[in-house]
Amino acid sequence: MRRIRREFDVQERISRILEKFVNQKFNGVTIESVRTRYPIGRKEADIVVFSEGSFPLLLIETKKKYEMSSRRNFPVTHERVVGQAVAYVAILEKEGIHTPFMATANEMQLALFSVPQNINEIVNWDAIDSGDYEKVLKDFFGFRSKYLVLHIPHSLSERTFEDVLELVTGIYAKIYRIEDKRQELHQLLIEDFREFVNIITPSVQEAIAPSGKFGKEIEKKIEEFSKRTGYKPSPKDLAREMSYVLLNKIVFYKVLERFYKLKKLEPLHERGAVRTCNEYLKVLEEYFEDAIKASGDFEPIFRTGIYDEIEFIESRDVLETLDWFIRLLNYYKIEEIGDVIGYVYEDLIPAEERHRLGQFYTPRPIAELIVKWCVRSPDDKVLDPGCGSGTFLIESYKRLAELKLKRQFREIKRVSRDVHEQILVQLYGIDINEFPAHLTSINLAMRNPRVPSSIMNILPRDYFSIIPKSGTVVPYDVYSLEEKKEKKIVFSDFDAVIGNPPYTRWTEIPEETRGFIQERLGSTISKYSLVPQVSRGVEPGIYIYWIMHSTEFLKDGGRLGMIISDSWLQTDYGLNFFKFLLDNYKIYAILDISARVFPVPLIGSCIILLEKCAREDERDENATVLAYLDISKGEVNIGEILSFLENARSQPGKEIVKETGGARIVARIYKQSELAEFNEKL
Repeated sequence: MRRIRREFDVQERISRILEKFVNQKFNGVTIESVRTRYPIGRKEADIVVFSEGSFPLLLIETKKKYEMSSRRNFPVTHERVVGQAVAYVAILEKEGIHTPFMATANEMQLALFSVPQNINEIVNWDAIDSGDYEKVLKDFFGFRSKYLVLHIPHSLSERTFEDVLELVTGIYAKIYRIEDKRQELHQLLIEDFREFVNIITPSVQEAIAPSGKFGKEIEKKIEEFSKRTGYKPSPKDLAREMSYVLLNKIVFYKVLERFYKLKKLEPLHERGAVRTCNEYLKVLEEYFEDAIKASGDFEPIFRTGIYDEIEFIESRDVLETLDWFIRLLNYYKIEEIGDVIGYVYEDLIPAEERHRLGQFYTPRPIAELIVKWCVRSPDDKVLDPGCGSGTFLIESYKRLAELKLKRQFREIKRVSRDVHEQILVQLYGIDINEFPAHLTSINLAMRNPRVPSSIMNILPRDYFSIIPKSGTVVPYDVYSLEEKKEKKIVFSDFDAVIGNPPYTRWTEIPEETRGFIQERLGSTISKYSLVPQVSRGVEPGIYIYWIMHSTEFLKDGGRLGMIISDSWLQTDYGLNFFKFLLDNYKIYAILDISARVFPVPLIGSCIILLEKCAREDERDENATVLAYLDISKGEVNIGEILSFLENARSQPGKEIVKETGGARIVARIYKQSELAEFNEKL
């Protein structure tokens, strides 16, 4: 009995949710009944939702079943799953019963399709009769492009299925037009990409941690990785990160193959080129090596340290999902939808998952505010020394494109190759962890996949290990005429240093990093009494040293904009840090933010906007804005806030209150020389 219950678990759970809406009206349409295992000819549909008069309104084919004693899980837009649902609605149509909507669902995702009146003309009846569902549609991708309405996560949420019923009844009752409700292409692709990760991750996790714990070989590598980065992923998190990295490598190879005359990557299992998951990974690795050699670079995308240690347990689901994903990419030709794929990579990993994977996600309005203040010239050189998945560098890319092309980014349909490469030359990123460095690289590369450029100044390295103005050797070679060459990146003379540094306390900082901090900043730390004294409760966060180190990378007149913890504002060591800022910068503004920007208890944030200045007299004359910014309404008008800050600086000694967009600002303006005499907590 237990096995039978598990076999139809997803089907039963979805049907139970839908049964709650029986006898309810949506857009004037009453849900009359919900039937499971509904007979259609010699077949059975998993779920059919009927409207009044016993007319089928929505047919749902569910997946994650135990079929023939083996666990099966497919993407909801897989040809076989969609083909099976199409077969059922086509049989009903043949019997004179039109079903206006069909859906495919597994335990996490749902895809909704409208059903055309001519469904019988676009199907292969021999395939329907034989149950060869992958071949049911004569033109699968044509059907998908024309009739896929939405692809969404559902997590068996009652609200999600209520929204689906609201949508299908609204279209059925002609209250809505399908054209107005159909998702944009980038939204559909985001869910396809996420589903790829969702399906292969369990196989990866079981392979790298067979009994819930890492195997001995990979455990040793993870210990070394953790010691270096201060981040130790769980088996589940590492498996997801590995899956995202594999996805990115496949996507980027498909971009490169059309520009570097690489061998076309086809579905390998379907074509008989591989028999097992292990063989699939080995052959993919050969393709990726060819891409590195043919392009001469792109190592940050194809070489990712611990994340290259991906393995699978043998799984038919994984083989078929890899094939399905490659077919999807072959159809859409990523480089031809460059404006779409950029949005995909900005939103691919949800904010809550980025946090769980150790990446604090900076809300875009905050990153936009900092970047717009810091990046002012089309020739500005920009560094994000803790780039994470690339939020600040993507905003910097957009900002530089606007400055170079004299238009708002939303008005720029395509960034030309020369401008794209100019911008990449001007952007630099560092992250101690290969996973976010990889995400930043792919994010920047996908700004214009039509013209893939190997210019990439993204370095997986401990920021404090880098010495300004000295060339830093990247941890890989580049190829030139089939010869390997060493590559160096020089980090110096930046016009802007931006970002969201870690909030790590001194005792949580990796030992090697603490050594670098003491080596690089020892005398400055001593001068400003910022030496950690844990036993006395003096434990400055790493962001204090981050900003001190960043000072050396800026040219005089360069700007620093960061969002950091606001805890220093209430401490004695914070006063010492403030003195460091007074001695090195014109302090343009410090904005204490009311709302919790990051999903971490007790962590408040503030934005600092600084301009490096060697002349004391200029620093003394500078007007500084100390402000409280209430963004609790969740709406921020960046232009208005920046204008307010600029206008406020002309009114020293005053307190100004302003409502702007969804934000409220309370600000007081000081002459910087006044602040030099300040001896209390900020």
